[in-house]
Amino acid sequence: MNITHNKQVIRKQTTVLSIWVYFIVALLFTIANGFLAPQVRAVCLDGCAGTNTYQGENAGSVGTDNTAIGNNTLFSNTTTGIQNTAIGSSALTYNTTGYNNTAVGHNAMKFNTTAIDCTAVGASALGSNLTGNHNTAVGLSALTYTNSGGQNTATGTSAMFYNTVGNLNTANGLNALLSNTGGSNNTAIGASALGNSQGSNNIALGGSAGINIINGSNNIEIGSAGTSGDGSRIQHWH
Repeated sequence: MNITHNKQVIRKQTTVLSIWVYFIVALLFTIANGFLAPQVRAVCLDGCAGTNTYQGENAGSVGTDNTAIGNNTLFSNTTTGIQNTAIGSSALTYNTTGYNNTAVGHNAMKFNTTAIDCTAVGASALGSNLTGNHNTAVGLSALTYTNSGGQNTATGTSAMFYNTVGNLNTANGLNALLSNTGGSNNTAIGASALGNSQGSNNIALGGSAGINIINGSNNIEIGSAGTSGDGSRIQHWH
């Protein structure tokens, strides 16, 4: 009788233990599902598409290894537009097949379509670029109107602002090479350096250096404003 009684007690204890285990497991599952899963789902619903990360209204989710954060970022991107980073409202909005681009700021590289290997940091930086490759623009409105010019580097607010088709230019400073549209192979370092120039192969070092040069080419201006008709000259402030 004792043995039978003990067996019954053990069965009851086992049953109770099983119920408690089931209850605990169910409770843990409910907690995990209620508190953790929604957070995970929120991340994925708001920004997971394969290897892309996106967040914001109309943020693009097509392509591979892209990051789009902000309204209308990478909105037009296609499957061949890969490894792009767009942060800021309307950054890289019209990009289709361009790749390896980084655009940070409102309207940065907004109209880019097929250009590759570009970096734009600042509102409207490279905003009108369409097909120009290997451009770097750092600063508000730097290289804003460039559309097909390539291999340009502009650092500073409005540096190379009006450039459209000019290539291989370097502008460092506020309004440096501001008015250049098609001139190439220029180097302007300093605020407003070569600010009015349309020529090519010019070097200007210093604030407002070469500011008076308009169509002249092949000049070197070191701290000198130069004159509008300068060509193939070397001048320095003294």
